[in-house]
Amino acid sequence: MRPEEFEFDLEVTAAASAPQRTFLDFVSGAVRGLHPEQLDLAEAHASIEDGRLTVLLPHSAHDAMNIGASVDTKEAIVFYGVEHEHFWPDDPANGREWLLDAPDFVVAAFRLLEQLLMGRIELEIRRGFVMQRTRSIWINDQDEREVFLRGGTLLPRLRRAEAEVVRFDFGAHNQR
Repeated sequence: MRPEEFEFDLEVTAAASAPQRTFLDFVSGAVRGLHPEQLDLAEAHASIEDGRLTVLLPHSAHDAMNIGASVDTKEAIVFYGVEHEHFWPDDPANGREWLLDAPDFVVAAFRLLEQLLMGRIELEIRRGFVMQRTRSIWINDQDEREVFLRGGTLLPRLRRAEAEVVRFDFGAHNQR
């Protein structure tokens, strides 16, 4: 399959709610328009279970760069590497700003997914004796790096590891 022919399964699209269908349409359009060369098109898929849409976009060469999303009527979550970002419909009302300007939580989640496809997100992972700390970094139009999410997970280890930086890049064209 070629990127310009990419579509999600019709049964999934038919079972999707309006926001989920919008998300699927945006993701399909991005794949067709950006031609992400490192996206494993044969393994990319979507499913719906208990009213929740799940989308997986696997990297063709590096499992650590697989990305995905989960969308229902109450939230959207974008997964990348060992990190994830939540988007809720009431975020703007509560003063929480999204990484990129978006009219709603579904579009905000899609825009993060799109940035991942285009190689504009880095994930810095620091593994200590007790904690694994992460910083998610957006590379803006001026090639400046902006931290937009910090996380930490209790993850005991026998030794520290060097900091690792994963730049999510699917070889998408028309990056800017």
